[in-house]
Amino acid sequence: MAETKEKVYWTALESNPDTMNKLIKDIGVKGLRCEDIFGFDDDALAFVPQPCYAVILCFPDYKKVFYHSY
Repeated sequence: MAETKEKVYWTALESNPDTMNKLIKDIGVKGLRCEDIFGFDDDALAFVPQPCYAVILCFPDYKKVFYHSY
């Protein structure tokens, strides 16, 4: 089978737990919810509800950040 070289584009994720919770509910996930994490130091992580199964990192397009920082 020939491999296609099509570009893949990802839809931007909104960094909002309410939006993410609606999305996971709409796709049928039960018993889980998204929460904000305000830092990765021990004090901030102490506020993360347990158990924590995953972390979703939402950050700006690196090219936009790079070009605007100089």
